[in-house]
Amino acid sequence: MARDALILIPASDADRLRPYSDNLRAEILLAEKKSAEGVALMKEIEEQLRASPGPDARSQALIQLDSIARRARETEEWVLAELTAEQMIEQDPSYAGGYYAKGLVAEHEGNSGLAMQQFGIAEKLWGEADKDLPELLVIRNRLTSEQTRLSQTRQEYLKQLRARGATLKPAQTNKVEVSFDPDRLRGSTHAPVMIVEFSDFQCPFCRKLQPTLKNLLAKYGGKVSLAYRDFPLRGMHGQAELGAESSRCASEQGKFWEYHDLLFANPDKLNRTGLLELARSVKLDEGAFESCLSSGKHRAEVERDLQDGIRAGVMGTPGIFINGTLLSGAQADSVFERVIESELANAGKKRAAN
Repeated sequence: MARDALILIPASDADRLRPYSDNLRAEILLAEKKSAEGVALMKEIEEQLRASPGPDARSQALIQLDSIARRARETEEWVLAELTAEQMIEQDPSYAGGYYAKGLVAEHEGNSGLAMQQFGIAEKLWGEADKDLPELLVIRNRLTSEQTRLSQTRQEYLKQLRARGATLKPAQTNKVEVSFDPDRLRGSTHAPVMIVEFSDFQCPFCRKLQPTLKNLLAKYGGKVSLAYRDFPLRGMHGQAELGAESSRCASEQGKFWEYHDLLFANPDKLNRTGLLELARSVKLDEGAFESCLSSGKHRAEVERDLQDGIRAGVMGTPGIFINGTLLSGAQADSVFERVIESELANAGKKRAAN
């Protein structure tokens, strides 16, 4: 038989291989800048893959979708890249590649908050699968880069304002309704001013803010309360997640705030051994605490806090809401005081009107 003789493929195999050949053809069209044809064919392939039955077919579909997403980004077909990322997540919510792909789209669009959220989910899923995956280093670098860029942008903006002699005032933004956990509250649930802090026990700026928050509670007495919520920056702070979970284990024994203060005061003791040592120092039941921490029972609750913070507009830590007004970063006492005084004045007017 001649070397270039036609090889016949059974119809069943041809159907199975069609997405692969179509995918190659679509990639060639995109590479040749024939965007409309390439995008149309890619969308066709996606529909075929989504209809694929069985777990093996689903795994192959995810690989193909990942390939489509990568090619779409390379050719700057960002609408297709976003659509493909969403299809991956829909196919398998535990597939880290889908969140990573969606994070890259958000990063391209300048949506740093969404990018950090998606990269954080991907980092968590990859970390649970294999802590030695090379993708983990890539995504942790991206998370660090995003957080650094946000911080630099904010600092540069403040510097420009000061250079022009402007007076820094809290931004006039719409208020956001933010819930809180009564078990992690200092003060009364009925205080006229409620501060909700989204924070990270490994964050140096959050640590720096703690004396300010304590001063505010002391200055305003029962008029101001403080609620704590978790916002661990997992990509930057490898021990933040465990620290957050440990604080909830302490809360089970009624000592959240005592343990909270120790976590911020001892940033070198956020590993498992250090956390157990801190638990002993506040006289927690060590067996119950260790069992709680090992079980990971509070992981979903920490994630819920994180997602609530992202939805409310938190893009880094600390993220502070004063009666729904967001203040980002470790601000000076005077900045918080201006917002609190304004809220107290508004509360007084409402009382007088009634």
